[in-house]
Amino acid sequence: MRRASRIDKNQLFTIEYQGKIISTNELKSKNWRSIKPKIDALKLEFFILIKNARIPKLDGIELKVRYWSRHDCDNITSTIKIFVDQLVKAGKIKDDNKNYWRKLTIEADETLKNNTLIFEIKNKIS
Repeated sequence: MRRASRIDKNQLFTIEYQGKIISTNELKSKNWRSIKPKIDALKLEFFILIKNARIPKLDGIELKVRYWSRHDCDNITSTIKIFVDQLVKAGKIKDDNKNYWRKLTIEADETLKNNTLIFEIKNKIS
């Protein structure tokens, strides 16, 4: 029987995404039928990125998102929500409630290419 290797408390995993960002304003202004295909495509893209990153199952996370796009910090939260939902679906965290995800930091980083998000996932064991 193989045992999983021990995960350091402050281990950091980084996933970079460059592509379509679904803004909170876009979600509010469009009907569900027109936005759902975009959401589904982004879910699939994030799921594949997460699986390919070989992140082990984590007890809890802190998430830092560095991004650069035309959007305000609060306008990318819908895209972040889609990403975190895929962490759950991929089995990397048990849930996205406050017991498993306690901190979110969003930083606009002008050194990045346009429409780039860098997700820094920090393992937080209580």
